[in-house]
Amino acid sequence: MTEAVARRPGTPWLQRLCDDLPVAPVWAGAAIAVALSALFVAGELALGRHHLLGTLPAGLDGLRDVRLAFVNFLVAGYAAAAFPAVVRGTRRRIAALRPLFDPADATTQALADAAGVYGRAQLRVAGLFGVAIALLVPLLAQGAEVAYRPSAWSYEVAWHRAVAPLVGWWMGRFLFAVLAESRRLSRLAARLPAIDLFDLRPLVCFARQGLSNALLNVGFVSILALSLFESGFGVIFGLVGVMNLGVSAAGLLLPVRGAHLRIRAAKSAELDWCRERLREARAEFAARPRPGATDTSLADLLAYRAFVEDVREWPFDASTLVRFGLYLLIPLGSWAGGAFVERVIDALLE
Repeated sequence: MTEAVARRPGTPWLQRLCDDLPVAPVWAGAAIAVALSALFVAGELALGRHHLLGTLPAGLDGLRDVRLAFVNFLVAGYAAAAFPAVVRGTRRRIAALRPLFDPADATTQALADAAGVYGRAQLRVAGLFGVAIALLVPLLAQGAEVAYRPSAWSYEVAWHRAVAPLVGWWMGRFLFAVLAESRRLSRLAARLPAIDLFDLRPLVCFARQGLSNALLNVGFVSILALSLFESGFGVIFGLVGVMNLGVSAAGLLLPVRGAHLRIRAAKSAELDWCRERLREARAEFAARPRPGATDTSLADLLAYRAFVEDVREWPFDASTLVRFGLYLLIPLGSWAGGAFVERVIDALLE
């Protein structure tokens, strides 16, 4: 990547941090979650709301809001890290694909070099869209009369309201990056010089990008599943779960759409070729007075046509689909673990 592209104005600060140090996005996200948690705990101690034994003046209801605050901090750190993780993963896979392209193709090289580079206005709109969605969540959980009435907020709830827009901002930008990079990979697939139907392994990078998109999105829902056992969050999690299924499927399929179209076009061209050769071979075969027993041209062509017809049109294998199915089950494990921890805490405090 050229220096001009890497230093383009408007590049998000967290992405620049991960590029410059370099820092893995997961550590940057963890640092954000820890920093928010530390500020929250400091405020609890300063206000005298948190006692040495871990109980709160408000009892278990107060502890519920504390648990939700820490879930929000985890979601915030994850959402912040997801954006640079998409960019880093895309650049890594494009680097693996570069040998397949003509180095003299300036258009393709420019498209590949621009991975992780977005318009400032586009990112801003995506972030604001995410903020709008995040601000709707409290309305679904508590209703308009309580959700945004500051006089009804406790210290913990005030943190909930303050962190939600941050989560929405980062998640909106993350989803925008997923769509933008998926479209980029699809366009790159359309510019591949040729598709070898005998070996589709070079196209596995497109499928891996789709799996990475799905896993990152499922991770977000898995953290939210920790709050499923809290009252008022069942409906929210149900809605988020349905949306997650659609977004995960889109994240899996969009990066490979271009490769799918190229494979389908290559199959169509080969089948057309087989039809023409079969017509010619049949005419030759019929013109012979006594065809030889060793003449296998028709059989060979028919076998090749069967092979072409069996070539899968999506660059997925069985393991890819199994992994995607397992990814979708991760939130259930997260929910079960969160419910277990919640029961243990309640048992200790009763």
